[in-house]
Amino acid sequence: MARAAKSLRGSHRLLLSGTPIQNDALELWSLFDFLMPGYLGQRRHFHSQYVKPISASYGASAGDAAHTRRGAKLLGSLPGTFGAPLEVSP
Repeated sequence: MARAAKSLRGSHRLLLSGTPIQNDALELWSLFDFLMPGYLGQRRHFHSQYVKPISASYGASAGDAAHTRRGAKLLGSLPGTFGAPLEVSP
């Protein structure tokens, strides 16, 4: 499905998601790779630099609070946020 989505051509791309980072960091990479190809680097590099250290830092389930804190700490080294605030009026 990811290949099919990435093959779509258009001037804009929109992405709606729940909380992929709580499930798997590679899901986050895949979402960004669709939205902004290359922004988080190649999958292999992202896996070795972020996914492996996150996985090695915990021994509990993905829902574990300590795992979430450790993962967030490691993911803090990813590129910063982007975009600008948008004010919406009725």
